[in-house]
Amino acid sequence: MEVRDKSTGNVLREIVENTLSESVKALEKANVACGELALLSGENLAGGLLAISEAISNNSGSLSKSISTETGMALKSAREDAALASLEFRTASHQLFSSLAEKQTIPVDPFDNLLMAFNFKSPLGVIVMFASPLENISHSAKVIANAISTGNPVVCVASPMAPGPFEELKSAMEASGLPKDLFQLLILQEDSKAIRAILKNKSTGAVVLSGRESEFGHVLKQATGIRTLIACKTASPVIIWDD
Repeated sequence: MEVRDKSTGNVLREIVENTLSESVKALEKANVACGELALLSGENLAGGLLAISEAISNNSGSLSKSISTETGMALKSAREDAALASLEFRTASHQLFSSLAEKQTIPVDPFDNLLMAFNFKSPLGVIVMFASPLENISHSAKVIANAISTGNPVVCVASPMAPGPFEELKSAMEASGLPKDLFQLLILQEDSKAIRAILKNKSTGAVVLSGRESEFGHVLKQATGIRTLIACKTASPVIIWDD
């Protein structure tokens, strides 16, 4: 599969779709990370989230360029998006301290219904997130940060059209000192058998669609009986419970 520069149409690089076995293995690794997250103190987890924020900030130039070339976003807007992505992890770190002190999470805006979704029964398990190339990377960063702060690792299925920004996020998380497999990245096409396999895997605790519902019909058809959260910048989050 080809990743193209949205401004010029030039091929940036070739990427290979993950196989079924690779996808299942990623889920298994994330499940192990779930147990490792549970052993961390609140202070260490908050420190790890802060380290991710700092790593994103320190590499914001590379992240901004990746966002701009692969999504077509103006470079100025891409820089703002990268800064917001860093802020999401910093905010999650600070909210974690408040949560431990007050035994509850206090949302600061409507989009933080994500925290309600993850805290309803926490940890839920592995969060499988499908990311739209049309959504800002900062919205996906909010999902990831809130999931990790409540003890849930993330397997992200990024769009083959714009995987670069998520590769940048993965590098930032690997340098945080948190469990190495807490964030796994997969590249899958809509008709991939691996999607059904990871959705039906017992380790999957919830599915998050970071984008419009209309983009993820292939996922919703297979997500019956799984707690599903639709979260995008154009509407309030919709939570679909197990029942």
